[in-house]
Amino acid sequence: MKLFVALAILLAMGGGASAQGPRGIFLYPYPYSLRNGDWERSLAVAGVDGTAVVLNWSELTPSGRVKAYDFAELDRRMRLARAHRLAVELVIPAGKGVPAWMFASPPAGLEAKRLDFVYSHHDGAGPCQAVAMPPPWGEDYLDAFADMLDQVGRHLRETGAAQDVTVVKLTGLNTETEELRLPTQTSAETHKDCLTDVPTTWRDAGYRPAMIKQSMTKLASAFARAFPDAWVTMPVILANAFPPIDDHGQILPRLKARPINNELLNALVRAAAMALPGRFIVQLDFLITDQPAAPGIVELARANQLPIAFQTNLFYGGQGK
Repeated sequence: MKLFVALAILLAMGGGASAQGPRGIFLYPYPYSLRNGDWERSLAVAGVDGTAVVLNWSELTPSGRVKAYDFAELDRRMRLARAHRLAVELVIPAGKGVPAWMFASPPAGLEAKRLDFVYSHHDGAGPCQAVAMPPPWGEDYLDAFADMLDQVGRHLRETGAAQDVTVVKLTGLNTETEELRLPTQTSAETHKDCLTDVPTTWRDAGYRPAMIKQSMTKLASAFARAFPDAWVTMPVILANAFPPIDDHGQILPRLKARPINNELLNALVRAAAMALPGRFIVQLDFLITDQPAAPGIVELARANQLPIAFQTNLFYGGQGK
């Protein structure tokens, strides 16, 4: 049997961090492994300690009604994990997973401002895909996301499944994966004509790094409240994860924007660590078998006295690696 899933390795330790917390090998299901049954079969593989349960925000609200959630699929996957005595990592990405009712007019929706991007991951190496999302600093967006987390956390406690959730991914600032990232690319940088002028869209929407810091403080506090007994991990991108825009609203060349984005990443990690003292993990979803771990993630963890999680990536999947 082939394992068409990524493996998250929890938990390497940063300097001074507590040794307690989620540890071991966790399966991470990709969509095709869910469709063809590989994920369910892989749960029985010897040596696996846990599994991620991954559902986009929109998948939890199939009725399309505002803030109305259906947890049937969540419950099914939680039962499968428990049947195999596996710990659970809960992942609810936003970004392309934002429900459509966020943008619909009342009473069918919240009428949040809609930002439309055409994006390609790995700096244009991936396919072009449309991503519609609200400005992540909007109060309507943050309140709705926090309400969803509260409902999920309450449901898990009421069903007794909360005891199986060892760790939760801190999401809310996502594009098309769980990682802490907002769309950034342009066609000129990636040589892909399908991409939109992402920095201009952000600038015109009022993007500023300071607003993203405020969003992270609210998001991290929402996770702390909704999941009071779980560890929380945040997968980061070490470079070019945010629009190349300064706090004056000026679009900068990518190299000139790098110090701004580095400072922003450090600030976001600090904000999350402060909201989740003693139970926050920084993570990198780019562990490659024949390469050392990126020094930047180790430095980030040491600077904030945090443990580290690593997750493999399908970056070389097209090459059969």
